[in-house]
Amino acid sequence: MPSGDADFLDLVYEVRNLGKQIRGAFFDKHMFDAVRESFDKEYVLNQSLLDPWIMKPKP
Repeated sequence: MPSGDADFLDLVYEVRNLGKQIRGAFFDKHMFDAVRESFDKEYVLNQSLLDPWIMKPKP
């Protein structure tokens, strides 16, 4: 779910109530605290982690 705001917090809590774990991947500066705190496991993204996956134009 690509969102950094609290629009989906109700959904997150419903999924958790079904016994599922919530994992979140996000850029550190673009995540509301309430959303971040709702994750069971978090993965902080940064540019060096993403660089190998970004397509670059051929010369």
